[in-house]
Formats: sequence, C-alpha cells, structure tokens
Amino acid sequence: MKNLCIIGNGIIGMMSSLLLKKHFNNIYLIVDKESNKKSNKTQRYFSINLLSKYMFLKIDIWQDLISNGIQSYNKIVTWDEDIREDLIFQSSSISYDNLGYIVSESKIKDLLINKIDKTTKIKKIDIKDIGKIEIYDEITKLRLNSEEIIDCDLLLNSDIKISEFLGLKSPDKTIVDYEQKALVMNLNMSSAVTSNTAYQRFSKGHIQGLLPISDDMYNLIWSAENPFIEDLKLKNQKMILEILTSNLSRYIGKIKTLSSFATFPLSGFHVKKYFYKSAAVIGGVAHSVHPMAGLGLNMGIQDIFLLNQALLDNHGNSKNMDFILSTYDDYCSYENSKIFNTINFLKKFYSKNALPGNVKSSSISLFNRNNFIKNKVIENATGIDVLKRRSRDQYCYPNYNE
Repeated sequence: MKNLCIIGNGIIGMMSSLLLKKHFNNIYLIVDKESNKKSNKTQRYFSINLLSKYMFLKIDIWQDLISNGIQSYNKIVTWDEDIREDLIFQSSSISYDNLGYIVSESKIKDLLINKIDKTTKIKKIDIKDIGKIEIYDEITKLRLNSEEIIDCDLLLNSDIKISEFLGLKSPDKTIVDYEQKALVMNLNMSSAVTSNTAYQRFSKGHIQGLLPISDDMYNLIWSAENPFIEDLKLKNQKMILEILTSNLSRYIGKIKTLSSFATFPLSGFHVKKYFYKSAAVIGGVAHSVHPMAGLGLNMGIQDIFLLNQALLDNHGNSKNMDFILSTYDDYCSYENSKIFNTINFLKKFYSKNALPGNVKSSSISLFNRNNFIKNKVIENATGIDVLKRRSRDQYCYPNYNE
C-alpha cells in the first residue's frame, strides 16, 4: 500500500506509525507542534499490561524503557471496607513473572519521538499546514495549504482535539456519565513501598488505586462523586493526608508527604463503528473507560495490535481496504465491548448502596475461591487472552524469553 495518514502525535498515534509502517510506503503523521511545548505540572503514569509490553517489544523501544528504570508489579491487592476478605491477583497464578509495569508518560513519549525522528518513512505535517481533509470510499485526500495533495489509502484518527480542529465529524458512540471526578497525586512514603504490589481500595463508591512508581512512592488515582472531589480540593494537605492515612496506612504504611494534585472529570464512551469509508478511529477517539482498571492506554495499544492483525490477515492488500477495516471493526468491537461493559458492571458493583454488604461479600468470597475464573480475569486484564486468540507469537506463552 502507498500512504497511511495518522492524526495525532500522542502515544497511540506515534506507536501506530512505527508498527504499521511495514504495510505502507509512506506514513504522514499529522501533529500539533504547539502541544509539545505545553508542559504538564503533574507527571502522568500508566499501568502497562503484558499485551502493551509485547507491542513495545515489537516497535523496539522496550529495552530503552526498562534501561531508564520502570517499576513492575506481580500482585494486586483489592479490598472493600464493607467486606472482610481481600481479593488478591498474582502473576504466578498464570505462570508469568509480572502482571504489569508502571511507566511515566514522558518516558514513553520521548522514546517514541526519538524513534520517529530517525525513521525516514514517517513524515510529520503540522495541523496548521492542513487546508482540508476529504474522505472518500476508497481514498482520503489531504489538501495542504501549499496546494499539494496527498492521496492516502487509510486515514487513522487517534486524536480528538486535532480532528475537531480539522473539522472532522465525531463518530456515533455509546456514552456513560460516571458522575465522578478523579484526583491524581503522588504519595511519598516514610519507608520502602511493598515490593511489586499494587493496591485498590473500594468504599461507598470511592475508589483509590495505588501504583508503586519508585522505592518510596505511590501514584494515587482517587475517584469519587463530583461534590466530594470539589470539597477535597478546598482542603489543605494536612487534612488530605489525615484522610489518606486513615484509608490506606493499614496496607501501605505511613505516608510522609503528598505531591500537588490534578483533577479531571470521568465519563466513558465506545464508538458504534470503528471506520467510515477510508477512515478509521483508534485509541481515545474510539473509547474511554473508568480508570479503576488502569486499562485506558492499554485498550488503545490493543487497537493498534488488532489493526495490524487485520492487515496481516488480509496480506496488507489495499484493494481489500474495506474488508480490512470491516475486520478491524469486528475485532475491536468485540474485544473493547467486553472491557467497556465489564468495567461499567464493576463500577456499579462497587457503587454506594448497589448491593447489600452480605451479598457483595458472598460474591467476592466465591470469586476468590474459583481459580479458573480468577485466572481468566487476569488473562483478560493483562491482554494475554487477546494475544493467545489473535496471534501465534511465542510471546503468548509463559516461558517466553525476551
């Protein structure tokens, strides 16, 4: 195939360009150069599952990531204040070393930018240089302000803001308003964190997720009803520290200090169709879920994997682009609907007054004792289930030596 155009210079857009370049002669990456100049005061961290690790290996940046130092975790401990029994997930139960890894957004982006800058096949175009994008059944035309016209076999949209700037229509979607906001901050601990363990606390609709990001620090994602988070923002650090100590110290020990925090609203959506004519959506343009499972970025990376599989399954034949995109739509609709619906179910399960305490407790107890179901949940959350069903790669098996 000749040309692929990708909208967006975020993680998903850049990863797509690096993985899919083998299928195309040229990759045109539409970027917002101004966005790179804007710095976030709060560093973002992502939980990377095993499918995402596989993809980082495929684009050859995994070794650079781990050489910069990343935190792995092989155990997740969850508890509900209304239930006496903890729910524990361990990588050893599916014969893998880890369940996932904690990586900063800036580390991933820096490595991707460096890789792209060394790849001659990938050409960047600033959004200000785009005059118009015309999407037809078999081709998408990029009309540049310079009057140059670029014909693309496929337009891949990975960025909502850039696509809105370019006047592209938003796809139809199913929307869920969680009526919550999330507060994100780092907790500096008085002593070393529990090695390789992530935590999650549920209490009357509140969810506090803790990811180990260094030897003495956790990244906290705290989701709760909008009024509670707004009230929390008005409290001083000492008051917030007292609340967190009361909530978490039994599991993670003494919290020494807190970082500054950021908040953002929570809502979920899933597109009804992943393509239109010669254009497709991917990542954050296609879906958004509650952060309770830490799967947001992983779902986007899984989309790249599934699009690559659709191209491989059809031998990258551009004459079959409609069939390729139909295959991509089938793959993503199936896999992401499962995740979207499961997370929405769990969000309701742990909501305030959703179920009587004894019913919730009995459900957790039965689940905790059924290793078969627990292992299936782990394989789904880590992406191993998708890898096993969609790929014949040896990485799918526990004894794979990277």
